[in-house]
Amino acid sequence: MSLSKPQKPFAEMQKINWFYVSSEEDLNNAQNNLNVAPNKPSPWHLKCGCRTLVLKIVKILSKVESLSFSPTFIGDEGAKALGAALETNKTLATLELDGSNIGPEGVRAIAAGLAVNQVLKALDLRPGTAFTNPIGDEGVRAIAAALKTNTALTFLNLAKTGAGLEGARAITAALMTNASLTTLNLSLNSLGDEGAKAVAKALATNATLKTLELSQCGLGDDGTRAIAVALETNKTLEELNLSKNSLGDRGAQAVATALEKNVGLKVLNLSNNRIGEEGGRAIGMAMEKNSTLTHLDLFRNSLGDDGTRALASAIEKNSTLQELRLQLSDVSRAICKHVAVAVTGKGRDLEFISDHSAWRELLNEARLAVRYGGVPVTRFPLFFCGFSGVGKTTLSYTLENASMPWNLPDHTHGMATRPATFNGCKFSFWDCAGQMEYY
Repeated sequence: MSLSKPQKPFAEMQKINWFYVSSEEDLNNAQNNLNVAPNKPSPWHLKCGCRTLVLKIVKILSKVESLSFSPTFIGDEGAKALGAALETNKTLATLELDGSNIGPEGVRAIAAGLAVNQVLKALDLRPGTAFTNPIGDEGVRAIAAALKTNTALTFLNLAKTGAGLEGARAITAALMTNASLTTLNLSLNSLGDEGAKAVAKALATNATLKTLELSQCGLGDDGTRAIAVALETNKTLEELNLSKNSLGDRGAQAVATALEKNVGLKVLNLSNNRIGEEGGRAIGMAMEKNSTLTHLDLFRNSLGDDGTRALASAIEKNSTLQELRLQLSDVSRAICKHVAVAVTGKGRDLEFISDHSAWRELLNEARLAVRYGGVPVTRFPLFFCGFSGVGKTTLSYTLENASMPWNLPDHTHGMATRPATFNGCKFSFWDCAGQMEYY
């Protein structure tokens, strides 16, 4: 589900020419290939795993379109070299520096290059597995200043870079004049409600931003209300991630009011936000009127019977919603069945997280809807997710075989998918590993 699209500009790298450089020999091989076809129309890409090669790599950037140092500790000195190269480079379109341990000094150099560079389209400074890029408010202000003159950058990831209120104000002030940026990730930064209000001010005037990530930014209902008011008039934002904040019912109600008027938003993530029955009921009522949202994530919210019932009613009336993610562990069987009828009646994709009894009731209701309701269902996925050892694999095997199998694997490694026929209805089971090493 595309509720929160991966913020990785290198997603297509596997399809094109690229080199992984971790030694002098690797660099020489890459350089030889570059020299063989200096005018080759297909772009070349480098992924570097050695910080000592930074200074040598910048010398061949004129032949490289994508460069990734993730996750390589290049520090401020490496960032300075890259910043100087950006000032004159005319080919590099993507620069990935996640987890490179770059601080304010290094990012100032990158920002100086960015201010005059009109080729780079994607800059990624998100955290890596071992290190982050602790640029703080000072570094974010430098990037923001560059955005006021840069007209090429479309993708900017500043997740977990230590930005606070001042950084939020700087970057959002730049958005009020910048006309090129389409994706901005500020997740895992301590923006708070005041930072959210600064974001809202930018959304009220910006006409180019399409994707905004604000997951785990310390937003409460005040900041959410400000963003919601901006959404009522904003027509360009298509994806908004507000997961892992503290919206509560009041924040959810404000978002619901915005959804009744908004005409541009397609993907909305409100998971893990302490939303209860009142908030769920408000969002359900809003979805009866909304005609643009296609993906809605409300997982890890205790919507209860009333909130879930409102969403089920909305599914029956809404003609655009394609994917809805809910947690049904606190919902009665009757409401689960209501949701099942609504989903199968529309032929939609619905991702359920629930206890075993609710799952079984839901499966049975879906079967009855298909067999006796005359409604064709082409796909009904069940996505099993939970901690290791709770019984996800056992449940999927039991449903597949209609009985408890004797020989089960110890654990699912990665993800397993199994087609099965249950009471005359075909299903696809997606079983995700619960062990921490897979996350």
